[in-house]
Amino acid sequence: MVDLILLLAWLLVVVYVILGNYLYWLKILPTLTRNGLDGSPKFSPSGQLKQVDLFIAQLIPDVSRPWFYGLLAHVRAITAVVLAMLVAIVLVEFALQ
Repeated sequence: MVDLILLLAWLLVVVYVILGNYLYWLKILPTLTRNGLDGSPKFSPSGQLKQVDLFIAQLIPDVSRPWFYGLLAHVRAITAVVLAMLVAIVLVEFALQ
């Protein structure tokens, strides 16, 4: 059971990192560069969040892809939920040992 919980936590982190990198490197940065804004990569979370906010300000909610706009508009809340889930999974894992 403990191994299954750790596998779930690992998969959650992998999906979160892959999705985040996809959005940041392949969607946000090229769009900011095309529009003449600061499209250079930022490696601090606060710099990346500022770029996400710039990107969101340029987006018009797209009816055909509402998940994309919603994901970006609520990126801070989604990050908090993912981190809370990871903390809960790790705490459960240590309680089971």
